[in-house]
Amino acid sequence: ILATGFAIFSVILGISTNLQILGLEIAEQVIVLVVNAIYECLDRDGSQSSIFWHGLSVLQCCAIDDFCKSKIVAHGGIVATVDTMVALPENSSIQMKCCNLLRLLAAGDVETRMCIVEADGADAIINVLVNHCEDVKLLPEAFLTLACVSINKRSREFVAQIGGFMLMTSAMNSLMSSTEVL
Repeated sequence: ILATGFAIFSVILGISTNLQILGLEIAEQVIVLVVNAIYECLDRDGSQSSIFWHGLSVLQCCAIDDFCKSKIVAHGGIVATVDTMVALPENSSIQMKCCNLLRLLAAGDVETRMCIVEADGADAIINVLVNHCEDVKLLPEAFLTLACVSINKRSREFVAQIGGFMLMTSAMNSLMSSTEVL
């Protein structure tokens, strides 16, 4: 039922004018509900992939608005997203949603980028490169997200320290050898 509700919200919020019609206070309540539901599912066993998928869809729709973006960050959306990536490493559609959401949150905000890095977001993105090194749909999103998160010197240094550049090179080589790309 919760996944269905999130699916409806993501369709409603997918039309940017509906976010304004809905009102920012209600949008914030939806964000809190989604983040709490993600945490609740993570605490149970993480097996409700439809709740994660639709919840992340709602957060993606909200992340196009600066006010909502700040509320996602303030209410723990970054940590919930990174924890989802860690809990469901083999689920490529969830990883795609998480990478996209982190990229949307990081766009244009150095503080948020550092929050993502400090929440082990760069590490989670690098794990996507390792776990999905032949996924020609997911890898470009992971590369874009890592590039967005690593735009300042401090975060680039962190990526280098955890061996991210070698893993990125390996993933790019796998991607280039894929018959789907060629």
